[in-house]
Amino acid sequence: MNISKSLYLDYVNCRRKLFLSIFTPEKGIIDDSVQRRIDQGHLVGELAYKLFETPAKVSYNNDFEQMVKDTKDLIDKGKKIIAEASFRYKNLLCSFDFLEIIDGGCNIYEVKSSTKVKDIHLHDLAFQYYVAKTYGLKIDQVNLIYVNNDFVLEDEIDPKDFFIIEDLTAKIIAMVDNVKKNLVEISRLKKDPGFMYLSHCGECEYHDHCYDEVPEDSLLYLYNYRRKAQYYSQGIRTLEEIALHDPSLNEIQLRQIDYHYHDYAPYVNQVALENFLDKWVFPLHFLDFETLDFVIPRFKGTHPNQRLPYQASLHVLPSAKSKPVHYDILLEPSEDPREKMIAFLETNINNNGSVIVYNAAFERSILRELADQFPVHGIKLEKIIERIVDLLDPFRQGMVYNKEMKGSFSIKRVYPAVCPEKAEAYHELEAVHNGTEAMAALESLENLNNEDREKMKRNLREYCKLDTLSMVEIYQRLTKMI
Repeated sequence: MNISKSLYLDYVNCRRKLFLSIFTPEKGIIDDSVQRRIDQGHLVGELAYKLFETPAKVSYNNDFEQMVKDTKDLIDKGKKIIAEASFRYKNLLCSFDFLEIIDGGCNIYEVKSSTKVKDIHLHDLAFQYYVAKTYGLKIDQVNLIYVNNDFVLEDEIDPKDFFIIEDLTAKIIAMVDNVKKNLVEISRLKKDPGFMYLSHCGECEYHDHCYDEVPEDSLLYLYNYRRKAQYYSQGIRTLEEIALHDPSLNEIQLRQIDYHYHDYAPYVNQVALENFLDKWVFPLHFLDFETLDFVIPRFKGTHPNQRLPYQASLHVLPSAKSKPVHYDILLEPSEDPREKMIAFLETNINNNGSVIVYNAAFERSILRELADQFPVHGIKLEKIIERIVDLLDPFRQGMVYNKEMKGSFSIKRVYPAVCPEKAEAYHELEAVHNGTEAMAALESLENLNNEDREKMKRNLREYCKLDTLSMVEIYQRLTKMI
């Protein structure tokens, strides 16, 4: 069996992922967020070409042997920088983002769209180094090219400012024995290792396939529990078992376990909930943003991966007995949305009254970045930030719980749990049902014809509107629990 770099990294990430990638790749699902990350990575890779003077390129070919031949031809022609240089050593296949040939030696460069060096990058480069050395290349340096998180776009992007190039040679050489060990273990992998819990399971394209095997009372669904891997590896797999083995579980976790096995009435700490709601000041402003981020900044004054608010929904409730009034804004991804979003907020959010969000860290970060980058609006934006109330708090602080929450306090779980008559509300939307789909839909607006663009805009507006309407209805239901 041939082992490519991607298969090797599958093994490093998870033995089962490698098995599935080889034998049942059709079970993997590349969702919108993963595909977007891949696409952004390609753009970063293209920009990295400008770091080198006239690099030659080996064209991608399904026939890897042809890529190996093309690489040899370019080396024979005296090319000093070769992109996608490809080599085979026995059953090991590897392509380098850039191979630099200098004075009889070679330097390897790997490009990543992240803003820091990660462990998986070291494994990536270690495999490349091992293949290169066993093939017979003299490797002088092994370098990682990654994004400078402190970069701020002024006029044009200078790749030398945008990227950081870090020499990791010493670390990579120290990992060679580990590569050899992993390759031996890969050669012995003949059957499905079965489900294994890892902290990065959520990022894997086989997540849904693997979690189909996980029962509803699994320890893995315990709220905010940081010792899952430890106990799961010891064979402690259910909520009932963890309650017996870990005396450090908190009140919220114990309540989740108790409610899972019993049909109790909803739990409400009325005193705590009343104290929480009494602090709210009318008019109430229920606010939600949808954002896009770009690894390569598009607009002056922005930095890599800055979350730019392209859409907002706002429901304003003037008094307890009034009906909510809805406002919204949706901007095109081709334009800088920041100043128009600020104008929307300043126009529609009153100078007094609470601002209600769900998971306040996100909205606060968006507003604070707007205030920092547009100081002329800073005072007004800071006053909005000061009035933020987090509707997530009564759930994650244990004031309210019912069985249908199943240990998750995301709004997509809390809304149907608190308002069961709205259980299908998000499912009934067209095309956009969650934040990941909203991001993909926002970005797609650039490439749609007029008719499809207007339809997608309607879908986005309905989705974002439901996010804030659901907050209004959760609030109204909470007031009836006191």
